[in-house]
Amino acid sequence: MENEPKDIKSQAEILKTQANELLNQAKQLEKSIVEKFDWKKFLNSFNILNPVLWSKWLCGAVRTVIVVVVVVGILFGLGYFKGIQKGVSKTPIRIDIGWGKEAMINLGNGEYMHIDKKGNVHIQDNIDDAKVRKTRILTVADIDGLKAKLNPIGFELSPIGIIGYGTGTNGESGIEAGAGVRFFRFYKTNLDAFITQNGGYLGCSYRLEGIGFKNTSIGLAGGHGWTKDDIRVMVYGSIKF
Repeated sequence: MENEPKDIKSQAEILKTQANELLNQAKQLEKSIVEKFDWKKFLNSFNILNPVLWSKWLCGAVRTVIVVVVVVGILFGLGYFKGIQKGVSKTPIRIDIGWGKEAMINLGNGEYMHIDKKGNVHIQDNIDDAKVRKTRILTVADIDGLKAKLNPIGFELSPIGIIGYGTGTNGESGIEAGAGVRFFRFYKTNLDAFITQNGGYLGCSYRLEGIGFKNTSIGLAGGHGWTKDDIRVMVYGSIKF
């Protein structure tokens, strides 16, 4: 019984020593994790004679230039193509059913397709020409729209703008923006291919035309970053041009 206080005291000293050791280890670990500001490293980053810094800067600059050039090239090329296509699409349709003959076709919903004696085609809101209040010339673009409605499944080549939030296995996460193409549709869903400042993606999106956003879609995409072994996912919104 007389030795008990001494045993308790010795055990307390041992526990105190172990606690101090753990505290010292924690402080050393904190120092190794939290890097303090180093003036020497800061000033060295401005060393224009350092080839390592130049190589890192050059690699980053080249990558940025490549991404910008590709995005601008895609937008310019598709814009040029769409411009030509748009010019052709405004061409009025002519249907030759014989000189001096005309036809009136009921399209439903109070609309009639009128082929006049010269072969010109337009849509009007009344079967009686004297009572027509609204007419619309039928063009190539109208036929494309009709085909799109009758064929909800098919390939297309439409430019899209992208913005969303992406993350990757290399730990880089944040807002991404870019451009690409919509190349397939299945009713209200689309397949998209696009690039951003952080990588290239393939995505599946859903059109929001049912709630009034005709050219807008939301989707989920997967892809690969510009750095090695960077597998990425992205939640995005797209606008079709």
